[in-house]
Amino acid sequence: MEFLGFIPKKKERVSAPVLLTGADTYCKHGKNLIFSITDNGPWDVIAGIRDFSQIKIIPLIQEDSKTKIAIKIIDEIVKLSAKYPKARLKDLFLLDDVSYDNLYYFNKKNLKELIDEILSSYLIREKIEPFPIVFSTDHKNISPTEIYYETKKTFLNEGYPTQHISINPISNTLLNFNTRFWPFTARNLQLQVYMKSSGIPWILDTRSTTPSISFGIGQARRLSPNKGFAFGTVALFESNGRWGYMDSTPDFPIPHKSKALAIPKEYIEDIFRRVLIHYERIKSVIKPWISIHKMGRFSDEEVEGILNIMNERNYQCELLEITKTRIRLAKKQNNNIFPIDQFTWIPLTSYRGLLVNTGSGVTKIGTPVVLKLNRHRDSTINSKILIKESAQNIADLTFMGWRSFFAEGYQLPATLDMATKAAKLLNNGVNPADRLKTRPWFG
Repeated sequence: MEFLGFIPKKKERVSAPVLLTGADTYCKHGKNLIFSITDNGPWDVIAGIRDFSQIKIIPLIQEDSKTKIAIKIIDEIVKLSAKYPKARLKDLFLLDDVSYDNLYYFNKKNLKELIDEILSSYLIREKIEPFPIVFSTDHKNISPTEIYYETKKTFLNEGYPTQHISINPISNTLLNFNTRFWPFTARNLQLQVYMKSSGIPWILDTRSTTPSISFGIGQARRLSPNKGFAFGTVALFESNGRWGYMDSTPDFPIPHKSKALAIPKEYIEDIFRRVLIHYERIKSVIKPWISIHKMGRFSDEEVEGILNIMNERNYQCELLEITKTRIRLAKKQNNNIFPIDQFTWIPLTSYRGLLVNTGSGVTKIGTPVVLKLNRHRDSTINSKILIKESAQNIADLTFMGWRSFFAEGYQLPATLDMATKAAKLLNNGVNPADRLKTRPWFG
């Protein structure tokens, strides 16, 4: 097998590529993913729903000719457990008791009034957990983006997670109601309802070399009228990939002409101290080391602030810088060119390497995404823990986004994916109620 299209830096010598756990392995019960978790909900059970029969789907459908597609999707969710009980992933949960009330139709003029009506109706109904699903289409008067942020902001600020579906991208494949795609579309949507309602769809088989906790750092520049300011987010996951906690920093000024965002030392100290104290209070166990992920480089202030807190709370840590590269890789076999296998690891040095986070099997998604991983020189973890183990951790966490049962299309680990998503929502007026802080409301 010959690798094509990769030219390393002169100072970096490429070792033989290694295939980490393959994507097919993650789809087999009892291998790397543990399905059918009986302990539904996060470790902070105070915030979780314990009885999923309380969930009531609230469909909000934009007035459009594709309305029938939205109704069909909703019908499939409700009928799914009866129609497909022996599907391939039969060991995974199904929301057997999910149901929905009347359909709500909206346009640009009545959207806000309709949301207020729904909230006032369900706030007075005890033991009911409303879960709005919003279906939108491209329209000359209001775009899906406007609908997305308006509905997310209103419902999340009241403490109710929601799911948004843009009909146009799926309408061409789903116009035939007998198509084989229906159960997958409905099942993935069902997965989102379950996860955002504090269910834990699956966790990872842990190994002794994995970190006890993984953090992802997200950042965003404030939109107008607060230009010149930025903020940061931190997402926490346990070693088994189980979602933990999300928090954000106050706004901080961006230095003049600064291109790269960096969280000031006092802000990053404050947020890491807060999140770790919350974790220790719930878990009451101090574990040995932490992996901290950031897109791009850590600034000197960020490194100093993080290390101060790690020393204060007696943790060893790995600072892992992750970069999406423009490197394009392929392999040649029997004179044919194929995409690189997903989770191929190419070591460059003892602390740096390339991880192919999408690959063969996902060619329909496009060119494989190659991530460059670099362990910062100030990391305090044991030097015997190889960078390859960090790469395996990133590969594992790539499957923890919980957006699909078939996660080959994910490009980033859940730590970064979720921290970045939360930052975008917070930047568009979302200020989630406290009851959502230990639930992945931003998925």
